[in-house]
Amino acid sequence: MSVLLAFCLAIATLIPFASSASAAGAYTLSLTAPVSAPLNQGFSYTATISTPGASPAAPMTGVVLTSTLAPGLELDTLATGPGTPVQSYTYDPTTRVITFTLNDLTKQLTTFTYSVTQIDNTVKSQDTVLHTTISDQSGDPTSAADTKVVGDLNYHPGKSAFTVQGSNNRDVTYYLDVSTVNANAGTSTFTTWQQTLTDTLPAGAVITATSSNDGGTWTTTNNPDGTTTVTWDHLGAYGPRGPSLTELSGKKIWVQVHYPVAQFPDATIKPPLNTVQLTVKDHDGNAAGPTSASAQSVDFTTGVTKDIFLTKAAINGDKDIVSASGGFLSAYQVEAAYINGVDSDKASSMTVQDAATDSAGNAQFFDHSDVYYLNTIFNAALQNANLPYTLEYTTSANNSLWQTYTGSALTTGENTNFVVQTTGSAGMHAYQNNPVDLNIPIGEHLTGWRIVVSSGAALIPSGAEADVQANYAASYPSLTDGSLPTPATGSVGPIVNTATGSLTDASGVTHSKTDAANFTVQDRANIATFVAAPTSILVGSTAVYQATISNLDPVGRSYKNSELDVVLPPGVVYDPAVGITPAYASTPTTNIPVPTLGNGATVTTSNVTDANGEVHQVVHIVVADLPSLRTVGEVKNRDEFLGFRYNIPTQVLAQAFDPTQNTAEVTSWAFTNDPLYSSLRMDFYGPYYNPDLYDLDPALSRVAKWTDQSVVNTSGGLLLGKQVRADASADWGLSATVKSPGTVQWQVYVANALPESVTNAVVFDRLPYLGDNRGTQFPVTLSGPVTGAPAGAVLEYSTDATSASTGTWTTDPSNATAFRLKLDSLASGDNLTLLVSTNVPAAQKYQDIAVNDVTATADYQGQNRNFISNTATAQVEGTPSFTLVKKTNGLHYDSAPGAAVATGSTVSWTYQVTNTGDTPLDNVAISDAYTDGTGKAGTLTPTSSQTGTLLPGESRTFTATGTAVNGEYHNTATATATAVDAEGKALAPQPKAQTDQSWYLAGNAALTVEKTTNGQNVDSAPGLQLTPGDQVTWAYKVTNTGSLPLTNIDVTDKDSAGNTVFVGTVASLAAGKSVTLSASGKAISGQYHNTVTASAANPAGGDALQAADESWYFGAEPGISLLKQVSASPDGPWSNSVSIKTGASIYWQFTVVNTGNIPLGNVVIGDENLPSIPAIASLQPGETKTVVVKQDSIVSGYTNTASVSIPGVEVKTPGGTVIVKKPGAKATVTSSATVTIESPALAYTGAAFGWLLIGAVGLFGLGLTMRILSRRTRQRG
Repeated sequence: MSVLLAFCLAIATLIPFASSASAAGAYTLSLTAPVSAPLNQGFSYTATISTPGASPAAPMTGVVLTSTLAPGLELDTLATGPGTPVQSYTYDPTTRVITFTLNDLTKQLTTFTYSVTQIDNTVKSQDTVLHTTISDQSGDPTSAADTKVVGDLNYHPGKSAFTVQGSNNRDVTYYLDVSTVNANAGTSTFTTWQQTLTDTLPAGAVITATSSNDGGTWTTTNNPDGTTTVTWDHLGAYGPRGPSLTELSGKKIWVQVHYPVAQFPDATIKPPLNTVQLTVKDHDGNAAGPTSASAQSVDFTTGVTKDIFLTKAAINGDKDIVSASGGFLSAYQVEAAYINGVDSDKASSMTVQDAATDSAGNAQFFDHSDVYYLNTIFNAALQNANLPYTLEYTTSANNSLWQTYTGSALTTGENTNFVVQTTGSAGMHAYQNNPVDLNIPIGEHLTGWRIVVSSGAALIPSGAEADVQANYAASYPSLTDGSLPTPATGSVGPIVNTATGSLTDASGVTHSKTDAANFTVQDRANIATFVAAPTSILVGSTAVYQATISNLDPVGRSYKNSELDVVLPPGVVYDPAVGITPAYASTPTTNIPVPTLGNGATVTTSNVTDANGEVHQVVHIVVADLPSLRTVGEVKNRDEFLGFRYNIPTQVLAQAFDPTQNTAEVTSWAFTNDPLYSSLRMDFYGPYYNPDLYDLDPALSRVAKWTDQSVVNTSGGLLLGKQVRADASADWGLSATVKSPGTVQWQVYVANALPESVTNAVVFDRLPYLGDNRGTQFPVTLSGPVTGAPAGAVLEYSTDATSASTGTWTTDPSNATAFRLKLDSLASGDNLTLLVSTNVPAAQKYQDIAVNDVTATADYQGQNRNFISNTATAQVEGTPSFTLVKKTNGLHYDSAPGAAVATGSTVSWTYQVTNTGDTPLDNVAISDAYTDGTGKAGTLTPTSSQTGTLLPGESRTFTATGTAVNGEYHNTATATATAVDAEGKALAPQPKAQTDQSWYLAGNAALTVEKTTNGQNVDSAPGLQLTPGDQVTWAYKVTNTGSLPLTNIDVTDKDSAGNTVFVGTVASLAAGKSVTLSASGKAISGQYHNTVTASAANPAGGDALQAADESWYFGAEPGISLLKQVSASPDGPWSNSVSIKTGASIYWQFTVVNTGNIPLGNVVIGDENLPSIPAIASLQPGETKTVVVKQDSIVSGYTNTASVSIPGVEVKTPGGTVIVKKPGAKATVTSSATVTIESPALAYTGAAFGWLLIGAVGLFGLGLTMRILSRRTRQRG
């Protein structure tokens, strides 16, 4: 309400229009401004020129105006050029004079605004009024505006009580300070030019000392009631931004008070609560206050003898210190004091130390703590002694090597802040008192420190205290190697860190103490954000915001898929036609390239509604990888907002105008979606984080946030804004993608930014149509009535109107191509919003556009005025799509087992992506997930030599190779792509990812063939012995002995002459399987040999597979001949007959010939008269053997017949092979020879007859024996 009242007062206090005449014609001029403006906040002036006689046909030309800004202001922004009233301007910052050269004025009423910022704010007060004038060409002021500067004098004092450790606590030092209540950048607190601190001490207390050289003046007053009042008064500017007064000056303000035992016995326990009051005055002497602060010292004690006292704790005294990893900054303090209650001896040296080499806990502490600052703080006793001291330190390069700070000489007379930084760091001095650099080589960090106070003589007084405050960034991972604690619970500690203090007194006695504190570090995600808004924005113009996301992790951990969300002010919308760009190519301190859109960064938009119901557009920028800016050991910059910074171009629509306030707030929010860190609490510096008001981060309720604001300027008049969306589910914007056929909705916003009401207003919207001058490529028609008209307004529709005053108008919206809204009046500051729903016709092409704006006319101060809105564009969305075809070794496989490949061989895959849609595709990528024969899973990343966008109809081939793993291999390729427009910006519709599978079976390929003849595997000649003409059957068993399937196995059997016996094909044969083929024929005579060959293509590539097997048989035809001859001599001659003398011996020769084709064995010659003829053991085909048998005492002649036979059942060959003959067949060969007895010359006698009879009987017996033997032989054969 107060802001609205201020606005109304501004209107009410307008200086009346002043008229002016010039060669260009007569006009009046007025200047308006806010009645008041907060200190430090910009605002705008609005100049209004009324030119009743101006028109497009008779413009007013040559108008030049001059404005003199009030002291304490400077020009910020002013819109110029075509489409704005101001053609150009000049500005002199010394005189604060702006000269405006206006464009030709064609309207009866013209307004323009120019925004200013406040400067020289330290000399402003609540009495300051900013008086600005504007003049015409004559140079005389014709209008002026006054703005009162408003603010506060909110300052508060600080007070703390301090006693020396180990003392009786009766000597108390009270430290005083002055601070601003609101010290941030946007504060409206006036600068103070006088600060007065007043402290009244209780009766009996003795003031022993006050600070000197502190910039102020001390006054002590003894009051009648026994109390004592001390006043510190400082004349000089302080505030409102920045640290406290003493932090800024580096000088402490203190008063030292002694509480005697007599007045304050031990029973009082402690000194009374003490309060200081602060009064401040601004530049013009206006006072504020008093404000107060109180402090009470600790309990009185009995004190101690002579010793050093040491404590280590957090600044607030806690012994258990919990730090956020990466937080800026954690701190601990080591306090060492010398107390001597025995004598007056002083000490000669005092040492305070904290180092990694002191204990395992200390080593662990410095491995998780990156020290940024070491502050040495000396109490009044040491400051007054002004003794020299040294600072020594160690680094991670060598924990045992102590180095000495070699800068300017150090004394206890002044506190010093050592800035521990890697060489080349910048900005680390900010907000530090008396800073000096302690430069550490790049790649190292501090691992120990100690200070040694020593002058070579006993000069350290009792009550001397030296404090060292260490400010550090804790780290959950190790600073040395980045490793995480084991187990990684998200917290490391408690780590026990021990400090050591030692002191040598005047007698040479060394006193030492240790004290420890417990440190715990909790893991955090260290992301910060920053947003900078233009100082002012102009409705109807453009504005650029800058937003930053920074990773401040102390050990360099990167965050994936981190998000920077910028919530724009209402009415300010992202301009995708310009697009987001990096504010710099690389980060200033770390030189990390800033990702660009489409190359590591993406942008989308959405809408959110705030608690007041205002709609804001959100620009979402997601970066694929967010590296750290503050890695330990690297060069650092104090400015934590130098991360990835982006320019966000916007258009400022009429909706940005709000008559109740002239500022527009923008916020930036940042977080990470990295699953490793998304659930971690975010931390760096507490005020940088706030509740997630819009639920932008799905994982956290508190995220990084920054806020800035701009002054909103307008050119006055009736403000018209146009936005578009596809349907109610989409967000409003300057452009929208729509379907064809489909719908498109338009929003029309109307606001009166003039000081007075307009009347007879007509808002006209001719919807996009082919041939309009807006570049429209497809028409739209209303799909229903326009909604949102205020009560009393008249809505009408037309199908043929070309302006608000032409065509036929009805209340029927059916297929209307135009509408108009009539308003009797619209008050100053009032607004309305219309919703216009339309249809998109079918068959529109991708990227066809429909462009729409809205115009209005209204009467203002008796003149009819014309107004026009921005344009909004609907674009037909594309239908992005693509296909993926994957091949293994050149072939496409739809199912297992797929390609057959040799284990260990190279497998090649190709992936062809074809753009089958109507939009270009960018970021085409393939990911191929596999599971190999061992069960191992992994992912291939195919590559292509082609880059850039893939246009519709084009194809791109990716390739990948691998080494075949034994067994079944299955991989599924997934192709992704981003549909983009001609400028490479991502489109709303995106193609679905495409997949294609493939398989291969890796192993060895082999086959065998086994051939049998009549069921027997005959490996060598002569093989089976068969009778010629008998049936012969061959079987061919083909076996796949490999692990890959075989196809089209050719089986061929040929005899030794090359004649084909059999041809067959096995269509397919799985691994480990067999198939048997067969063939038959008639046995032939003699040796027969045939060879079968099985062959197939090698499925794994390389030479064809081949296997063979041989077989034999023999066509047996046995035969034998016998020739029996006789001779009287063993040496022949041999003949068929021989004559011998009675009683002589004869010799029988049996010649046996094997006339068949098989060997014969055990050939037995049968002769009834010769029973003992030796058998022939073996007889090869064609072989002849002779047997000679002697027969003695032949007394009579005879003819003897011998035989040799081949039985019909079997004949034994020399090797014992049985040759089967045809049943019943028998081959017997006989041969005869004759023996004749020569007639004797002697007469026949009885004796002779007797001998003859005896011989006959003998021959008969012999014949009988031979016959029996012959029968047995036949039986055996």
